[in-house]
Amino acid sequence: MGKFNDAYIIEDDYDSEFRYKGLPIPSLAKMDQLKRVIYFGTFSKTLLPSLRISYMILPKSLIASFNVFNHEQKSVVSRVEQLVLADFIAQGQFDKHLAKMRTVYRKKQQALLTAISTHFSEEFQIIGEKSGLHIVMKLPNRLSEKNAIQLAQKIGILVYPCSTSYQHGTEDTLIILGYGGLTLQQIDEGIALLASVWQ
Repeated sequence: MGKFNDAYIIEDDYDSEFRYKGLPIPSLAKMDQLKRVIYFGTFSKTLLPSLRISYMILPKSLIASFNVFNHEQKSVVSRVEQLVLADFIAQGQFDKHLAKMRTVYRKKQQALLTAISTHFSEEFQIIGEKSGLHIVMKLPNRLSEKNAIQLAQKIGILVYPCSTSYQHGTEDTLIILGYGGLTLQQIDEGIALLASVWQ
């Protein structure tokens, strides 16, 4: 066993609320028996981005130091919005909202997967469809990431590179497709257009 350093793990649990298949994956912070995980979350995807409220769950050993540090900081988030959000959570309304949004996003994701299977051949593979508000599509070797993004932009569709998420790169051509802010019709039409330029 390696030497234990006096270090902490930062867990950014982005999009964890939207899981569509299988049991929820527990956070590292929940499993952390040594109390060495600092957990970050946000309400940007679950409520609305303009709220700009995030949160952090600290191990008890860091709370006093954080309070000293935070005392000198000026909050850029409205105190009224924080209090309203706290009340919204305390009344159980946030849990109800999440259940409703899971249903909405599950339908959008299913529409996306159906559109892909309808418009694309089997050489285009889907990765990461169990959770979140995006999927990863593995493209055939004839398409480079740069070329795929440029072709999509020419038809007015914004897709995202996966290469920026790899420290040493990857041999596969992987593209991120988001669907959270799209209608069911936009999803189908967008995938049909992508298929027309990528296949």
